[in-house]
Amino acid sequence: MRLVSTLCFATLLGMLSACQTTPVVERLARFDTTQEAPLALNARRLEITDNWLMPVVAPYVEHELSPTPSQYLIDWASDVLQPLGGSGEIILNISEASVQLEELPPAEGLLNSLKDNQETRIRVTFEAQLLWIQPVGNYQGTAQLAAKTTQTLPESATPKDYDIAIQNNLNRAIALIDEQARAKIAEMDGIILP
Repeated sequence: MRLVSTLCFATLLGMLSACQTTPVVERLARFDTTQEAPLALNARRLEITDNWLMPVVAPYVEHELSPTPSQYLIDWASDVLQPLGGSGEIILNISEASVQLEELPPAEGLLNSLKDNQETRIRVTFEAQLLWIQPVGNYQGTAQLAAKTTQTLPESATPKDYDIAIQNNLNRAIALIDEQARAKIAEMDGIILP
């Protein structure tokens, strides 16, 4: 009888572990600004102001990253927003460029203790304001840009999984900013040069 109980318990554990799948975190290609043509803008210069002060306390971790999320936005703006006009300026004010690692509450119960539960949420947040001032013709425009991406990681995630997941979320957030900026710039009369 004891042997039968042991076999039943071993079979139950085997079935539970067979239901679990080890998550695979795949590396995404870095967001490539050359996939879309840069925007030829009716301005003489581009000014980028990074107003985000990194908190340097948990759950924020952007101070540990290289390049920082702010640098992602700066690189994107430098590659995509091309000032080719004779006067005026484009200003990008970065108000937030953060990465947070938030601990999730532990799962309760015996069955949950046997699973590879989600342990951490990665949250990437970008917020910026794009301002266009063109004195010739008295043109101007403003666009609020914001992107948030999240992903959870299981207890079994390795440090490499964390690095890849953070990179992937930064790439997705920059892609969202790029999409928003292109749509909102297209709505501003006179900003895009032929």
